Amino acid sequence: MKRTLLAAAVLLLLPLAAHAQTEPDYSAWTQILKTYYDPARGMDYAGLKARDAATLQNLRQQLGRVNVAALNPKQQLAYWINVYNVNTAATIVEAYPVDSIRDLSTDPIIRLNVFKKERVQSEGTLISLDTIENERIRDGFHDPRIHFAINCAAKSCPPIRTEAYNGANVDAQLDDQVRKFLAAHVRVRDGVVHTTVAAG
Repeated sequence: MKRTLLAAAVLLLLPLAAHAQTEPDYSAWTQILKTYYDPARGMDYAGLKARDAATLQNLRQQLGRVNVAALNPKQQLAYWINVYNVNTAATIVEAYPVDSIRDLSTDPIIRLNVFKKERVQSEGTLISLDTIENERIRDGFHDPRIHFAINCAAKSCPPIRTEAYNGANVDAQLDDQVRKFLAAHVRVRDGVVHTTVAAG
């Protein structure tokens, strides 16, 4: 009887296993960051465009085909952070040379409409960077640490982590991002908090 129940349980679980998805391979993003990104100086967009623009575009396409629902919540959080940062970098690379991501806005009324353009591939449709930040990440996870993880290519943004986020380590990675940012930019003198964050 026990063997029969066990066999039935295995048969029921097989379809779930077939639909389960391993976490995406972010190694190309980590390599791009280690090669072209310096937290003190920012991204070497000229070098990235000249030597690895195709790698970046292939990564965008790969991430756009991921079945996000098949990932666990921690993997989903890591996924959306990586997707945001990858696609922000790609936005600059495609238009480079450009002085600022602000220069890519094309609407004189809607400020910074570059973030509202639906250009990010996601499961057969296109969504905007704003949608990723506000709907997928902020509303989806309600985690204030994400403000230290996503980078909108402005000087006021916290530095990008020089490795991709992943589900197994995302909490430790986010905690580390917060600690590093506060240590570098926040000082308390005479009971007053002083920051050294540049204007965006």
